[in-house]
Amino acid sequence: MVGAVLPMETTSPSRRTNLVAIALSVGAACTGAPVDSGTDTDTAPAASVTWNNRIGPLINERCAACHQEGRNELVLTSYEQVSAVAGLAYEKMAGSGDAPYVMPPWPIPDSDSCKPPQPWLDDLRVRPEELEAVRAWIDAGLPLGDAAEPIVTPPPLGLSGERTEALPSVNYTVPVRDGPSPDHTRCFSLPAGRTEEAGWLDALYLQNPGEMIHHIIVASDPDGSSAAADAPPDAPAECSPTAITDGQMLFTWISDTGPFVLPADSGMYLPVGARIVLAVHYHTLDVEQHDDTQLIVRWTDGKPKYRAWMDRFGGADDGQVDWTPAGYRGGWADPPFAIPADTPDHYEQWNETWGQQDRLTDGQDEGNFAIWSVFPHMHYAGSNIKMMLKHPDGSSDCLSHIERFDFEWQATYPYDAPVEELPRIAPDDEMEIQCHYNNTLENDRLRTALLADDFEATFDMTVGEGALLEMCVMHFGVLAPEE
Repeated sequence: MVGAVLPMETTSPSRRTNLVAIALSVGAACTGAPVDSGTDTDTAPAASVTWNNRIGPLINERCAACHQEGRNELVLTSYEQVSAVAGLAYEKMAGSGDAPYVMPPWPIPDSDSCKPPQPWLDDLRVRPEELEAVRAWIDAGLPLGDAAEPIVTPPPLGLSGERTEALPSVNYTVPVRDGPSPDHTRCFSLPAGRTEEAGWLDALYLQNPGEMIHHIIVASDPDGSSAAADAPPDAPAECSPTAITDGQMLFTWISDTGPFVLPADSGMYLPVGARIVLAVHYHTLDVEQHDDTQLIVRWTDGKPKYRAWMDRFGGADDGQVDWTPAGYRGGWADPPFAIPADTPDHYEQWNETWGQQDRLTDGQDEGNFAIWSVFPHMHYAGSNIKMMLKHPDGSSDCLSHIERFDFEWQATYPYDAPVEELPRIAPDDEMEIQCHYNNTLENDRLRTALLADDFEATFDMTVGEGALLEMCVMHFGVLAPEE
């Protein structure tokens, strides 16, 4: 799992901060808050810690995938680049009071408040002994040390290989803002290339997404009905926004979190004639913007052992303001959903039973399936989110808890465990999503978004898809045996 792209200038609420000003203060850091770990890493004395023997390898392991040419304006692949921001990098490694709070995006703790059922895959958080080594390196005057070859070697960007395929790009001109709302949504239907036989996807990657994009939901369209009647079958076409609800969610893109890769021996099924839908939420400006986002997919080599898909719990649209837990698919513990202005810690709770969902296919409601990943989601007022999976016998699993939520650093967090050891979900299980919001100008992300849209004060918020509305949502990856 890798961090998000940090553009030098941003133009949407999610990436609007001028990073020329904050790159040295927040962009330099590469790891999250310190955690205890079983990692066997020796702690070197201060006099012996150099770039070549300790710090370079640490940067290579924790930072280089994100902070490299072609992916980030703040490149951290050389001694010169890292040493120039070493002090502030250390500050971010230790945790910060200013957004972004930790880098890369790994704010999920292992603490008394939540003990996830399994470790996290590719956990990039800094270990205590590593933080000590960085401090020692700084105190020693940033010594370079001796080495014959460069240590930092960033991994390749995106997806590549013989099983990958680039689908047609979106090629869309985003109109100028019309009225006070910056929100603009469009649905694009892409050919999946399955004209003769069905296929299975095990990785997806969105390439060249525009900085005006708030988020993208990628979903399958099994029967290909999302394409316009007069559109060529091998070309992208605009589609109805309802097309996203007629298929199966594949993954959600918010900022650039790198390729979306499924667990080994699993895949997402696409039948013959299927298409893939991109539901794109843009943030409009006073000038036209062009989007040439392109989806790269990777096919499995044969039929996998497990069928994978993404599902969702939570409240996300304005039609759910008054929903109660007894309502369709679940609802708010204390409706209606409303976040008063100038409120530093407002609480909302969503409860939903999986069996209430209408997206389970025939027979699946009798199964007991594995959860392989979680994707907690709120907007700019969001400050704290916790997901509890409650079972009929009174037991529960805390799937994740982000105590300092940061919209900019959302990602899919996979568990690091064999399928048989992953947490399970059954139709009678209930998901409880606990969401806290900071609707004040002390909230860095919210203040930036408000000012960019010419708001000088906070206002009462409700639930909805708009950038300055809120959500309390959890996306999660599911695995089921494929017979």
